Amino acid sequence: MSSEYSFPLKKETKIDMQNQRAMVKIILKLKNNYIAVGSHGAVISIWDPNKKTMVQAWRAKGMVTDLLELNNNDLIASCNGNNFKNYITAYKYDNNEQTYKSINDINFDSMLSALIKIDNNKFICGTMDNTMILYYKEDNGSYKMEKSIKLEEKEDSDCIYSLIKLSNGNYISTGFSLIKLIYSSSYKVEKTIEFSEPSCLYEDSKKHIWAGNSPGNIIIIDSELNELKTIKAHKLQINKFTEFNNNIISVSTDFKMKIWDINSFECLQTINGYGEI
Repeated sequence: MSSEYSFPLKKETKIDMQNQRAMVKIILKLKNNYIAVGSHGAVISIWDPNKKTMVQAWRAKGMVTDLLELNNNDLIASCNGNNFKNYITAYKYDNNEQTYKSINDINFDSMLSALIKIDNNKFICGTMDNTMILYYKEDNGSYKMEKSIKLEEKEDSDCIYSLIKLSNGNYISTGFSLIKLIYSSSYKVEKTIEFSEPSCLYEDSKKHIWAGNSPGNIIIIDSELNELKTIKAHKLQINKFTEFNNNIISVSTDFKMKIWDINSFECLQTINGYGEI
């Protein structure tokens, strides 16, 4: 294996994450260069990556399922709580006090799954009852629902487990056993393909879409859901993809990270972790 594809561990830094109270769900780099961390323990914290210290933390409305930063620097959090009390909360960054403050809460009966940015002041929330909900920012600074779109159901029920906006403006979502192509002009499901227990989605810089599932498989498709390759990649659920130096990194519950060539889709390196990633 060529050394140019090697990702050696140069330094390990352990940070006390006890305040997160439970498994870290999502890590998001913010425009102010801080890091936002959301956990299943209903905590959102803000970290300074240079000092490796926490600068702010607060209790969320429930288990944090996703975090999103809009171009206006507002931070949006989706949280699933107890007794069907689920929330989207918007936070605004106060430059004077250098802290995030709550703008408004939006209550849901259905469980929330994914957040995606539309433009400076708009975002979409996906729900586990197979609905896409569009929100916009009002003049008073709070967020309000613009429209709610219930996607067609193949069987008795389906869901939106993960959701991404493609570079061409359309959307791809996953359900219980389907990957769905949704045109932005109609917000209708135009095409589906079967993929058992999908868990995450990612569009790379070459416009390939990578989908992982709970059994540890990867399917790579194009923007019209045409299959390019299927790979048995991990032994357990794939939780996330990201791109680095023209390679794709997959991370899994099987304690491993794998590095993939963005053009050939070949595995270049496997890195052992210390737990579920």
